[in-house]
Amino acid sequence: MKKEKEINPEQLSNDHRRQALLEFIIAENAKRTPEQKLKTEMLGIQYLMEDYFNDDSLRIVEFEPAEFLSIHYFIKRYLKVLNTSQKQLAELFEMKDSNLHKYLTGERKLNTDIAFKLASFTKTTPEHWLRLEIRNELKKLGGAKVAEFEKYGYEHVVNTRE
Repeated sequence: MKKEKEINPEQLSNDHRRQALLEFIIAENAKRTPEQKLKTEMLGIQYLMEDYFNDDSLRIVEFEPAEFLSIHYFIKRYLKVLNTSQKQLAELFEMKDSNLHKYLTGERKLNTDIAFKLASFTKTTPEHWLRLEIRNELKKLGGAKVAEFEKYGYEHVVNTRE
């Protein structure tokens, strides 16, 4: 099997090489099936969720203001990729659209049933959706809540033993 050669950025310094690479990418993409393209787009949304979970600037000890990416935000992206509507999703989930909307916007807390349905629909895991809800809930509480609970830190137990 022929080993692919890695392209270095300096190799793309001229417009001709850059154009050739672009044409190659377009040609290779054209060979992909609709199912492959759909799977790639779905994975892209999943990776966006992972990036949101792993954003170090959002650690609980820092709580710097940051954009909230709600469940609704991600579901709208999935619906767009799948060319369907929230109403159709509600029908699939055997519930009213208004009910589903309340879960997606955070007006109601996710339960495991809804998390499993979202996971099945998006080919992710229920933990993804529950984790997203918890992440946003913690962000909404902010640093003031963290400070309120500092009195429960282990340091207070260790210091009292001496």
